[in-house]
Amino acid sequence: MVQANGIDLSLFQFDTNLTWAVFFLNADRTIYGRYGTRADKGAVSRISTAGFRKAMEGALELHAAYPGNRAALAGKTGPAPRAKSPDAFPWLRQYPPTLQPATANKSCMHCHELQDSFQRVAREPGKPLPDELLWSWPLPEWLGIALDPAERATVKSVAAGSAAAKAGFREGDRIVALEGQPVISIADVQWVLQHAKEPGTVKADLDRAGAKVPATLPLARGWRRGGDFSWRFFVHEAFYTGNLRVKPLTPEEKAPLGLSEKSMGLKVTRVGWPVGPPAEAKKAGFLVDDVLVEVDGQSGAWTESDFVAYVAQKKRQGDKLDIAVLRGGKRQNLSLPVTR
Repeated sequence: MVQANGIDLSLFQFDTNLTWAVFFLNADRTIYGRYGTRADKGAVSRISTAGFRKAMEGALELHAAYPGNRAALAGKTGPAPRAKSPDAFPWLRQYPPTLQPATANKSCMHCHELQDSFQRVAREPGKPLPDELLWSWPLPEWLGIALDPAERATVKSVAAGSAAAKAGFREGDRIVALEGQPVISIADVQWVLQHAKEPGTVKADLDRAGAKVPATLPLARGWRRGGDFSWRFFVHEAFYTGNLRVKPLTPEEKAPLGLSEKSMGLKVTRVGWPVGPPAEAKKAGFLVDDVLVEVDGQSGAWTESDFVAYVAQKKRQGDKLDIAVLRGGKRQNLSLPVTR
């Protein structure tokens, strides 16, 4: 499937910001596992041929044990989606149910448009976006677990003092199951974390040098917020910030501006697009290389994810952001309308 046209969203639930996603399926629609992940602008930094081969081997093992393991696999099928197919969203009805080869460049629905639609539906009533739609498909690194992309859900390292370290995870552990679901890839780990309750716990079964070891991973309230989603397409399009893109300055870059490490320093990298009508940020007077130092009176050391989340969770369409910027060493106050 090379497009999202007509996709069955009751079956195919996955991180739609990926370049490449795989489902291992039984003919009766039972899901054995998923493969494919992403953490940054590098589309293939977290996948590998070796890791894919081992995930396939894991899927074949689960298939050989089927249907005896049907109950353990049930959790790999998600809850009823917000829409069973993309044409439930009025703004996606421009796309035909199937791709039209003669006009593929215009009739192809991109997968990322599904996540954009889920966010739009959640946002339209004027409600804040929940964490799971912003910090979606959380990586195990956010809990201190780095998995080896060349292995089958195998721990490469554990961050000292992290939730994973406190739970007893060790380098070399292979995650066999989470919450009773068999795990064959990083994507399977992300699936469980995406649907986990917080605060709460996730029970893990680990293979440690052939021995079965149980572990319980704690999930504190707001644990997702340590992650970064600035690479995702909705940020690339800058839906929530009037086409304003920023990046945090390093401590070394802040010092000459008189900014401390703990103060805000978000450098503007883009204001609108080279073509098309002026973006709200451009009309508001923002310029590339401006440095945001305060937003609505807040001046903490935000990342771009923090900035976008603030707008998406604290502001409504029609509100304004009062933003102080440094331009040429001088402070200026600008007002940015919230359009989404």
